[in-house]
Amino acid sequence: MSDERTRSPILAQLLATDTIQDVLREAVGAMTEVATLRAQITNLQADHDALLWRVVELEAEYPHKSRTRRDHRQTSKRYVKSSKRDDYVRVDMETTPFVSLSTTSERYNVEAELTRVRLPAVFEMQRTPITRAQWHELAGVAAPRGGSAPDNAPATGLTLLEALWFCNKRSEQEGLRPCYVLEGLTGTPGVDLSASMVRFNGLGCDGYRLPVELEWEAAARVGSVGVRPSGLDGVCWHQGNSEGRLHAVALKSPNALGLYDMLGNTHELVWGDWLTFTPPSALHSLFRDWAVCRSGSFSVEPQRQHFASRWRVPVMARREDVGFRPVRTIKMRRP
Repeated sequence: MSDERTRSPILAQLLATDTIQDVLREAVGAMTEVATLRAQITNLQADHDALLWRVVELEAEYPHKSRTRRDHRQTSKRYVKSSKRDDYVRVDMETTPFVSLSTTSERYNVEAELTRVRLPAVFEMQRTPITRAQWHELAGVAAPRGGSAPDNAPATGLTLLEALWFCNKRSEQEGLRPCYVLEGLTGTPGVDLSASMVRFNGLGCDGYRLPVELEWEAAARVGSVGVRPSGLDGVCWHQGNSEGRLHAVALKSPNALGLYDMLGNTHELVWGDWLTFTPPSALHSLFRDWAVCRSGSFSVEPQRQHFASRWRVPVMARREDVGFRPVRTIKMRRP
């Protein structure tokens, strides 16, 4: 105690000196400058991602001269032959209602202000999420999560990278151009797949890919005018009716396009950036922290099941409530 009493006056004297005061002022100034720089970096990152999104659009219209002749021909085609798969439906609309871009809590619980947004492409979307049977047939290994779920339940427990790999593999099987360049790919899909970098070939690519957020929300909203479909229990597996487990696809009613399970059963991975809503061009942008999902899942409350709901998961997470649904560009619209 005596030592503390002795030190306190000495400390007070030191703090009162001009030198210490100058040091403290400099420290406060440095902290303020760091906060300002962080805010500027955040703004620059948002601008960067917006520019990447514009590059994706322009690449679809004006392919770079350095591409091969085959790549140039495929990407520059404005019309692409529709697939003959009966498990895909065409999504063709000029504009769609879309929630104002925000990552705040309004995306979780309530519908924010709607704006009309132009869709850059006509595309096809699979009627259901990829099932466990579809994953196993293509990958040769079982989907890692799902418990006792049947083979026609959504394939879950897959990482974002594995969803991209699946899209590429399906494209190759059908003679289409893969939409993602997976560099440094190692490991086994569904087990330990990893890559050093991923590049997106743009919306003009004719292969299979994940939908961007705008495409997913546009397809989900067709036939509905409110924040969610009327008669939610008839179209959605949620916390109140799922018995806490994954269900087979297409047991609930489809939306007006014939798409099943657009709300509920599983969250669905999309190609997007949690911070900016824009499609990143590479994993170094995408893999900051989070992968983006749309739709609720079987464990989500009914009131949080709506078209604007937006979720994030760690990019390498293997979750029982996360699946994916491929799309394929049919026609690019003129800018």
